[in-house]
Amino acid sequence: MTIKYVDRPILIKAGGYSFRSRVANLDSNSDAVILLHGFPQTSISWRPVIKVLAEKGFRVVAFDQRGYSRGARPKGIDSYKIENLVNDVFEIADAVGFDRFHVAGHDWGSAVAWSTLMTNPDRIISLSALSIAHPRAFFEAVKMDKDQQKRSRYFLLFRSPWLPELLLKFNRMKVLRSLFYKYMPTVHTDEYLQVFSESGALTSALNWYRAMGKGVESSLDPAIEKPVLFIWGNRDPAAGRKAVELQEKYIKGSYKKV
Repeated sequence: MTIKYVDRPILIKAGGYSFRSRVANLDSNSDAVILLHGFPQTSISWRPVIKVLAEKGFRVVAFDQRGYSRGARPKGIDSYKIENLVNDVFEIADAVGFDRFHVAGHDWGSAVAWSTLMTNPDRIISLSALSIAHPRAFFEAVKMDKDQQKRSRYFLLFRSPWLPELLLKFNRMKVLRSLFYKYMPTVHTDEYLQVFSESGALTSALNWYRAMGKGVESSLDPAIEKPVLFIWGNRDPAAGRKAVELQEKYIKGSYKKV
């Protein structure tokens, strides 16, 4: 098979929006993978992974999610409820012809990936989640575990009106540069900073936090029957051990933890 990796963003129109995306091997018939980025990043964070998956023959789409793509930046907090983020995944899949697919996510992308699987498990082959555990387990940990409560205190800031925008934009986005982007490749951070300099982008990204608890995630069947790969670092500043332990009761199928 000829490897066709597009090393530049393209636009995928789906669900009435245009999503900046990075793709590989879309004209093949091999297994498909959708990659979901976290905050405060874009699809370029998956660039090294896309190359590896492309060489293995997978069809791949990594897209700048709702709020991060200039052409998919609706106003209002409710636009960023989890069911809307999940719907974007399936709209993208439909647009590129992925009937069934593997889904992988990091940070917020993991939360969307878990909910994507719970929403329509018949379309998901497997789940790979980095950092963030099963949503039900994560919120249980937030309620009962003091360590996770400390790690999640920034939620209160990010969910408040206008203040996080002011803080993150201050002094040419110094907080983003020094706290989030310090050890990331410049080619990646240049893109992140460019996105957040666009009108409405930072507010839209923060609206993911503000919309937490407004969606349907609590009504989804939490049982996971499909294969799960979970990758977590014990020095992760946002995700503690308790949620990782609690999620095991929800995973009924194959489970590998790294």
